[in-house]
Amino acid sequence: EAKREILRQARWGFNLYLVSVAAFVVIAVVGATLLLRGKTTEGSVTTAAGLLSGAYCSQLAKESQDKLEHLLQGLNGLDKK
Repeated sequence: EAKREILRQARWGFNLYLVSVAAFVVIAVVGATLLLRGKTTEGSVTTAAGLLSGAYCSQLAKESQDKLEHLLQGLNGLDKK
């Protein structure tokens, strides 16, 4: 049961990462478009927001994955006893 929960959380973490990457790409494209149209202020803000949100979500997903791997190692140790 615990292993299923770990796998479920891993899937959710992975899906969160994919959504954040997709959002980052969309925001970056919008920012690039605004920059090319001469709307530098809006483009800069949009690009910066995209970079920050992408970095945050990537770090969140990595931390979640690390915690899940640590828990799985602990569970595997319990199975061997």
